Amino acid sequence: MNVQGWLILAGLFLTLITFIIQTRLANRTRLGEIYQELEVASNEVFRFEAEHADRLAPFLQETPPSETLPASDRLIADNRLFQILNLFEIATRFRRKRFFEPDVYASWVAWQFDLLQNWYFRAVWPTICDNYTSDLRHIFDQPVADHDDDVPFAQQKTDFYLHVAKTLDCLTIAALAKSFKAAGVVAKKTRKKQIDYELSWQHQPQDIDSIADFLAKTMMADKAYISHGEIMAGLSPDGCQWASDTPEKTRAWLHKLYEASPNQPERPFLCAAYDQKKDLMAAAVLTWHDEGGPIYTVLEDMVVRADARGAGIGRALLDEIMAKSHGHWLFLESGLHNSAAHGFFKASGFRTVSHVFARAP
Repeated sequence: MNVQGWLILAGLFLTLITFIIQTRLANRTRLGEIYQELEVASNEVFRFEAEHADRLAPFLQETPPSETLPASDRLIADNRLFQILNLFEIATRFRRKRFFEPDVYASWVAWQFDLLQNWYFRAVWPTICDNYTSDLRHIFDQPVADHDDDVPFAQQKTDFYLHVAKTLDCLTIAALAKSFKAAGVVAKKTRKKQIDYELSWQHQPQDIDSIADFLAKTMMADKAYISHGEIMAGLSPDGCQWASDTPEKTRAWLHKLYEASPNQPERPFLCAAYDQKKDLMAAAVLTWHDEGGPIYTVLEDMVVRADARGAGIGRALLDEIMAKSHGHWLFLESGLHNSAAHGFFKASGFRTVSHVFARAP
């Protein structure tokens, strides 16, 4: 090759190098813009939280409040979650495509873990997860289902970071998880409240009225509990309000169930939790159906006293119900807006198999 040829080749080489450098600079500039845009969007979330601080407060506390939360406040809490999850989805997609450096994405993992600690997010996630990409579902599905407040905080954080590291194949996040385990992250949470209780399937006729009144009182404290079953039983005239004679109808219903199957050990229908003073803390009604097809069971009602929630009583009660109905289908229904219950049941292995539609007369 002559000198002119070498000069042409060198010129092409320099042009290529210049193009690569300019492309990388442009990419870095665009990446910087993306970081800035996400930072601005994050600040919008914080601003939203500040503007609605009072109405969001019950959703951000460590355990569910005893009082019923207004539907309008739940909409605000849902809006906050949607904003955060949309940001998580974008950040996770960028990390998957290697646009984000591992140490940059690690700051998002910290935010994800903080969200995982929130009781309302864990309750709602099973009902909204299908709206998000598989990566984000893989990040949250199992940790939400497996969450246990009794697991030490440091172990929870370590396990979550290792889970995300495996999901996104990121050694940097895995190294952070190991550093948490070595250092022993200090918990900023209070432990789950401890309450002594006893579960019982055996009841006498004189117990029925008190259990029925407990069921009615607890249900009527929350309109979100109303579903098509309450309408069909005459406990709600319109699907929005409770009927005034709900306690009387609940008593009559339980007495009818008791008379049909009084304390049958093979097919019990009523389980209740009592505290040390023998006061009711929770109750569940299980019906058995043998109508020519497979035998199946229905969890008709399950309620936990407001001041006893967060102590694992509902979990223990549902475990007892599932153990009794083992080997048979177990069905239940839940009110359209009862998000916390939906999350609880989905995390326990239940899935939506149908939708019920109604037309008012």
